[in-house]
Amino acid sequence: MVARNNKVYVIDTSTDTLKDPIVTTAEDLGGIAISPDGRFVYVTDLATSFAFQITASTQKIVPIDCGGYLQKSGIAITPDGKTAYIVSAQARIVIVIDLTQDLPVSVDTIHFPESSELYMIAITPDPSPAADFTATPMAATTPTVFDASRSMSAVGTIAKYVWNFGDESPELTTEEPLISHAYLRSGTYDVTLIVTNSAGTSVSQTFTGQTVSNAGSFENARRITSIAIPSPAKRPKRPSHFHGKLGKHCRRLYMKTHWKKSRSEDVVGFEIYKNNRLLYTTTKLHFTKTLHPKDYYKHHLYGYKEYLKSHYKLRAVTSAGSKSKFRHLSKVYAGNS
Repeated sequence: MVARNNKVYVIDTSTDTLKDPIVTTAEDLGGIAISPDGRFVYVTDLATSFAFQITASTQKIVPIDCGGYLQKSGIAITPDGKTAYIVSAQARIVIVIDLTQDLPVSVDTIHFPESSELYMIAITPDPSPAADFTATPMAATTPTVFDASRSMSAVGTIAKYVWNFGDESPELTTEEPLISHAYLRSGTYDVTLIVTNSAGTSVSQTFTGQTVSNAGSFENARRITSIAIPSPAKRPKRPSHFHGKLGKHCRRLYMKTHWKKSRSEDVVGFEIYKNNRLLYTTTKLHFTKTLHPKDYYKHHLYGYKEYLKSHYKLRAVTSAGSKSKFRHLSKVYAGNS
């Protein structure tokens, strides 16, 4: 594009031919800039106090009041597309324009010494953010936590994290650095993280025809790390012969239980449950439970045995925390005190 007089001339670079110009109400156009997303063209007017925003797709023109300043030449847009900086050679200032509003407006001015002659302006490209993450692999079916808090951006902050866990699950996009994911099967997976900073810079570069706004880089903004997910620990075998014996002593009703140790290795303890609630943990092969007499008198002896069998169960626990299936109380004997 070329700006001259009151027209913006468009050149088709595929054929190097001149297309129909865009006519503005300017008297003498000066600088020209394109927003990083390519949606808008911004031009300055040397002779009036206005600049202009032109929608690229529809050629809609919106005037921008620059506070009465004339001889506006250079213009530059920030990498996030939110702010424009316009040079006024006559006033020796740079006018700050807020582009986030429906009607862009001047919000500030930057003054230079009287001896300065201002014509052109450029903004340093936003550098690529750096992706980095750590993970503590857990066994398959158990969530693995990924932490991308070590990712950095030299300008602004990290605004978006895109995760590909290397399995059949869809990509996930988050605004927070912590995320967890459970793999269904063991194996080695290539985990990919791509970060985007608050200026919109990620893996690609944004070139507006005059300068690079976002200096994205696959080398920096993307991180690929292989992680090994182990198989889940095998569940230990259940304890066997979980039996109980009823007894009374001094009006106290109790049940002594005992069982045989699980045949699995690395079993370090046992958990006793009543009504699906953990009642007791022990490393021994027996357990005595005081019973409430009122429950006993609700049933005849046979009925109370069945009641206990349906309420108590046991399982083995390994040092790694793996737990066996439950073994229900299978027999209850009536004993003597």
